[in-house]
Amino acid sequence: MYTLRNIAVSATLLVMLATYSQPSAAQVSLAIGNLGATSFEDGVVGPGGVFEQYMGYYSAGQFRDANGNKVAGTNTLATTVPVEHFVWEFSKHRILGANYAVETLIPFIDVGLNTPLAGNNRVRGLGDIVVSPLMLDWGPRKIAGRMYFSHATFDIDLPTGKYSDKRLLNPGSNAVGVNPWYSFTFYPAKNSTKWEVSSRLHYLWNSTNNSPFVGYGFKSMQAGQAFNVNYDGSYQVRKGFRLGFNGYALQQLTDHKINGADLHNSRERVFGSGPGAEFGGQGLWFYANLYFESGAENYSRGTRVMLRMTKTFGGPPHEQAPPPPHPSI
Repeated sequence: MYTLRNIAVSATLLVMLATYSQPSAAQVSLAIGNLGATSFEDGVVGPGGVFEQYMGYYSAGQFRDANGNKVAGTNTLATTVPVEHFVWEFSKHRILGANYAVETLIPFIDVGLNTPLAGNNRVRGLGDIVVSPLMLDWGPRKIAGRMYFSHATFDIDLPTGKYSDKRLLNPGSNAVGVNPWYSFTFYPAKNSTKWEVSSRLHYLWNSTNNSPFVGYGFKSMQAGQAFNVNYDGSYQVRKGFRLGFNGYALQQLTDHKINGADLHNSRERVFGSGPGAEFGGQGLWFYANLYFESGAENYSRGTRVMLRMTKTFGGPPHEQAPPPPHPSI
C-alpha cells in the first residue's frame, strides 16, 4: 500500500519538457505516488502486522508536451525503486468504528535521465520516507450479501531523501507531501470471492521547495495538487491464484508554481493499463502488474512493471465477518 511517491520520482524533475521554447515548465514536476503499485484485493485488510517488499521498474523513451505531442529529440527515463513497507494494526483500538493502524515506507531510488536539455544524469540514494500516524480499517462488511472491504489513511511524505541544490537530479524532493487516500474491494457475486473489483483514490499536496537546483536561477518551486486512482478487476482461477486487468490514471489539478507564480500549461496527465496476477496463501502473497502508458501530457510515456511481496503475521481474525481472503494492508 505504499504511496510510492517516488516511483515517478522527484525524478521526473526535469522530464516534463512542456516545450523547448518554454524550458521553465520542465523544472517542476509532481513527485506523484502509487501509480499502479497496489492492485488486486487492495481494500482487504486485517489486524496484525504486515511487511511488504515492493520493486518498481519504469522505462520511458519519449516525453509528451502540454498538448500530448511527442517532444523532439532523444529523451529517456529509467527508474528502479525498491521499497520496504511496515504496518501494524491495533485491533483493540477503534476510531470512527474502524481499527487503527500505523505505517512507514522506506524507498530507495535509482534513476537515470537523458535529455537534450539536461544531458545524461544518474543518481541513487534514499528517497523520501513516508509515515502514517492514522490508518483506519473498517473491516469486512456485507452489502446485499456481497462482501465489501475498505480502509483509508493519511500519509505524510517527509523530506528525508538524498538531496542537493547543486545537483540537477535528486532521489529526494526537499518538500513535504500530504497524501490522503481511500481504498476498497468489492466481491460482486453473492457469498463468493471469485470475482473482485478494487480501487484506490489518492489526493496529493506538496509544500514549497525553497532550495531548488541553483542552475535554475529562481528561489522556490512548488508542484501542483493532483489526483490519481488505481483500479482493477480479477478472477480467481483457482485457490491462491488470480488473473486480471489493472490500471491507473493521474490528473494534476492546479498549476506548478515558480517563485510563487503559476506556471501555465504545466499540468500533468497520464494513464496506464495492462494485465496482472496474484498468487500465494498462508499469509504470503505475490503480485505482478504490467502497465502500458497512454494519454500523457507534460509527462513521460513508457512501461511500468510492479512486483510486490506481502507477508502478514499476528492478529486475530475480524469479529464482524468471516476472515478475509488474505488479511493484508
